Amino acid sequence: MKAAAHQTRPVEFEYECCGALAYLAAWYPNAAQVHLPVHASWLNQVEIYFSVLQRKVMTPNEFASLEELEANLLAFERCYEQTAQPFDWKFTRSDLERLAHRLNAQSVANPVLVA
Repeated sequence: MKAAAHQTRPVEFEYECCGALAYLAAWYPNAAQVHLPVHASWLNQVEIYFSVLQRKVMTPNEFASLEELEANLLAFERCYEQTAQPFDWKFTRSDLERLAHRLNAQSVANPVLVA
């Protein structure tokens, strides 16, 4: 099975071993743990949209009123719907693996002490 190759242990394991679930439950008793897809490409799209929105509309954030901000956001939305193109992803899994190995080698060579 293809899914088994990507995830060999339950997701909860990583959080349970360090006490994160208990910590979060103590602070947020109404919170429910939700497991998102491993790839989460839909989330990347949302983050990219809000990043563009932040840079194009909300910086600098000097608006005379909430109505002016609303008008600018709606105008941007209409314009973006007309001009947006699909993103061409260039960062591959092998790129990620190379980056992870490089960062790991740097952290081994230059350990940072956390107090």
